[in-house]
Amino acid sequence: MKKQIFIILFLIFVFGNGMFIQCAEQEKENLSEQKQAELCIKNSESVLVEFIENGFEFQRINDSLKKAKDLYSAQIILLNSKKNSDFSNVLFYCNEIEKVRQLAFQAKDELASVKKFYFEVGNITEEMILLSAEINIIEEEIKNERYEKVIESSSNLYKKITEIQASATAINLFYKATSRGLKNFIRDNYLKIFVFILVFFVSFKILKKPIKRKIIQRKINALEIEKDVLKKLMQQSQKDYFQEGKISEGIYNLKIKKFSELVRDIDRQLPLLREEILKITKFKKKDEQRSTPRKSKKKN
Repeated sequence: MKKQIFIILFLIFVFGNGMFIQCAEQEKENLSEQKQAELCIKNSESVLVEFIENGFEFQRINDSLKKAKDLYSAQIILLNSKKNSDFSNVLFYCNEIEKVRQLAFQAKDELASVKKFYFEVGNITEEMILLSAEINIIEEEIKNERYEKVIESSSNLYKKITEIQASATAINLFYKATSRGLKNFIRDNYLKIFVFILVFFVSFKILKKPIKRKIIQRKINALEIEKDVLKKLMQQSQKDYFQEGKISEGIYNLKIKKFSELVRDIDRQLPLLREEILKITKFKKKDEQRSTPRKSKKKN
């Protein structure tokens, strides 16, 4: 009996001591996390002040700080009630605040860098002027606390400016080389160029009316073909509605109305084009009549 009592007391001592040590270690761990949570909240408050002083928007920081403080208060209540507490979530929000801080200052530096590069390059092309709108967008992203987008957008904008700068430099070099070569070419071949221009001008005067007449005639032919097609479509619509009943009255009326409008428009264009051809033909006959007497006089 004494042995049993001794064994029971020994077991109570061993397990009790182990539980005591475990509780002490847990309390020590909780106390360490609590201190870390207190410190991180103070640091996060400093970050909030830093944001205000540097002109940043601070809604994201403020929201995370509020959540951290609320969680900390809840864990303190649990700790005072001798219940299990966990301050790790407080530390999570503090880490988020530090990440936002780093992103914000990185975004600010990126914007300053890309703006400096933009103004150093200058508004050399219309494309560069348009890029100023992208700088305004990046500034808006910072105001809206979307720092992750700012870093990516700044990098893309930097690439665009570099490409435009390289392209403009290449164009300037090409222009200088071309203009220099063109001057030398004109200086060496000015007589040939003059003869070519003269021949081209004379040929243009001679062929202007025939070419114009052909162009107008092609337009007339195209409009006549289009008119025939529209008439066939109207006939098909009538057949679909009256004979086969494939389409409704509403659709039939819409089709006929549209086709009729297109046909009327073609009918308005055709007389005007034919009149232009007549004018060209009359001018041609007059030119022939003027040239004929001169030829006869030479024969006499």
